[in-house]
Amino acid sequence: MRPRALFGETDSPTWRHVLGVAVAMLAGAAFSTSFSPLDLWPAALLGVLVLYWSIYGLASLPAAFCRCFAFALGKYGVGAYWIYLSLHDYADVDAAVAGMLFAAFLVVVSTLFAFVSVFAVRTRSATLDCAVFAAGMCLVELVLTLPWAWSFPWLHLGYALVDLPLASYAPLGGVWLVSLLGAFSAVALRQAWRRRFVPAATALAVWIVGWAIPAGLWTTEEATIRVALVQGNVPLADKWAHGSVDGILSKYRTMTRSIGTADLVVWPETAVPTTLAVVTQRLADTVEETGIPLVAGVFERSGRPGEEALFNAIVGIDGSSKSTYRKRQLVPFAEYTPLRWLFGGVLDPIGFPMSSLSAANGGGLLRVGELRLAVAICYEIAFPQLINSQATDADLIATLSEDSWLGDSTGPWQHLQIARMRALETGRYVVRATNDGVTAIIDPTGDLTASLPRHVADVLEGRVSRTAGTTPFARFGMWAVVVPMLIVFGTELTTRFIAARHRA
Repeated sequence: MRPRALFGETDSPTWRHVLGVAVAMLAGAAFSTSFSPLDLWPAALLGVLVLYWSIYGLASLPAAFCRCFAFALGKYGVGAYWIYLSLHDYADVDAAVAGMLFAAFLVVVSTLFAFVSVFAVRTRSATLDCAVFAAGMCLVELVLTLPWAWSFPWLHLGYALVDLPLASYAPLGGVWLVSLLGAFSAVALRQAWRRRFVPAATALAVWIVGWAIPAGLWTTEEATIRVALVQGNVPLADKWAHGSVDGILSKYRTMTRSIGTADLVVWPETAVPTTLAVVTQRLADTVEETGIPLVAGVFERSGRPGEEALFNAIVGIDGSSKSTYRKRQLVPFAEYTPLRWLFGGVLDPIGFPMSSLSAANGGGLLRVGELRLAVAICYEIAFPQLINSQATDADLIATLSEDSWLGDSTGPWQHLQIARMRALETGRYVVRATNDGVTAIIDPTGDLTASLPRHVADVLEGRVSRTAGTTPFARFGMWAVVVPMLIVFGTELTTRFIAARHRA
């Protein structure tokens, strides 16, 4: 008996299609287990292989589109379930509304991902087939990382491979190039099954070269800096309660006074949930008392009365000097409401200041004394282009986050994994201060040098280094991976054109 007969009438196109969709969805769900904290990275490559196997050679493009859509539903439904958790459990959005928003999110991102089906082409070259599909996946991930209202720069294949030899290519083309090479490696196994071994041999060579690339090739470490990252562990309900500012500020000041010796202290995103004008003097007093420059997350209000805008901001204070940075990439439905005419009525009652923020038009380095910091607030660390715009002139990267909104889900660990990739891409240390975890120090190779457990109030002290030099990816940005993709797509189109001429 053929194995497919177990599913009934195997010659029925309907049954085959339903089975293919179900398998694709299961592959997508398995794919999501490759990210932190599970870190089952083989599941990422296996998931891509199963998807490619199920759509390669299909005569019907709509059928392939449906299977890719189902894969994405499994991937994002399991991997990003914390979006619903954040909306319902922490932002007090009604369960039905939170479910509706999460369903809308799944439809949008799954539809975008489903365009991967267009790149499951069959040419005379098995290697080119693999390259086109891998470049297609890379292109879709790139589109999902562009700064627009429905973008979701999360759960990219490259993040699951951050501890593997392929991560050595991150300084060349970022997470996207790592995704491209990972997808190529996975689908090459499908061609090997068909006794076409050149793609598999090519993938093996790519892995060997990645393993051989020396760490720290592009940048050099210079002066050592002692940093202290304060994790206050203030529950959200307490943080946003009326009259909480004085108590929270007192807690952070007390924890900062306990620090022995440091060159820089970093507090998390919105560590003090009020505007900078209210607490500037007390922050300056803290710096004067401890003698340590301070970087802290606050709100900043700007504009004429009646037309004021509220920004999620970072302030750096060192003696009499003060530098500020305003968040540029806001989180949809959390920090602002896209299509307010449609969603405003159900989301406005959330009431947190976080739900009515404005985005800054531009941003630069945060200067704290002699230090030049590339900074990112929470979600911004997931956008390589935002970090690259600062990293080339920065001594190190500081990211401040409030991951309490994600609860005890996989979200905070995925967020940390993303920050590790930014360190690899730029060849710089990343210091990550959060309210309840995961607070960590990441070296230029993407490895954690120190971290704090979640849900504890503590100070993480460690040493980082100023970094000189620039990686190709930090210098050229997405062009470092767009050009290889254009070469692949151009080669495929040229091959098809030549084949058509020969047939004619």
